[in-house]
Amino acid sequence: MRLRHVLFLAPLAILPVAIALIVGRSHPKSPAAPGALPAVVGLNLKGGVAETVAGACGVPHHYTVYRAGDVIRFNGSVTSPPRAAWRIKVKLKSCVNGAFQDSGAARVHQHADNTYKGAFRAPVPGHYFARAALNAGGRRVARGSKQFFQVR
Repeated sequence: MRLRHVLFLAPLAILPVAIALIVGRSHPKSPAAPGALPAVVGLNLKGGVAETVAGACGVPHHYTVYRAGDVIRFNGSVTSPPRAAWRIKVKLKSCVNGAFQDSGAARVHQHADNTYKGAFRAPVPGHYFARAALNAGGRRVARGSKQFFQVR
């Protein structure tokens, strides 16, 4: 084999390694450990006096109806929680001028079996949603689906 063939073929031998390194870096959301499942957060609002469908903030949703001033209880669970210490935060958002905006948070009591519960007083009449977020190491790891409710 001539020297010019070796000089031409040598970079081609390195190419698969370079591609593997580039592809490996382009997937920053891959699981931290092999076989690790992403965390899943569930939230259930309890009670309510009725159910309705409303188009608040531009999109129709199913809403559970509560009376202003009632206590809204909730519970939930975390599946595949992180190994590090974690916390659940339940945030509330209200429909104001056609957009959902922050309107507070609910106090959460966590249990050792990866469940949690809490309650908050129903705010002033309007359309709202609550959502649970799982935080660990100072950052959000996962968040659950929105639970829409209406206060009358």
